Amino acid sequence: MLEYLMCIFQTCISYTSVCSGTCRQAGLELLLSLVNRVGKQKVSAPDPDNQMLMESILPYKEKITGLARQSLSDNESQVTAVASKVTMAMSWWP
Repeated sequence: MLEYLMCIFQTCISYTSVCSGTCRQAGLELLLSLVNRVGKQKVSAPDPDNQMLMESILPYKEKITGLARQSLSDNESQVTAVASKVTMAMSWWP
């Protein structure tokens, strides 16, 4: 399962980084939904499914945040809005 998730992240990041406009927005929204699915982990009782998802995303954290920061200066306001949400959602991650 973990390998499957990692493959999804690689594909989504690759796709989003080469696209522009609506395609970039869609890729960022997909990444945002995956990042939001993790939610804020409780140290006392972490959810095993969310923990596995977070562990699969962590190796791509720098790529995702870099892509989101790059997209903050996009000409499309919708892309910029989604990029800011991704950046905000991942700001608390280790």
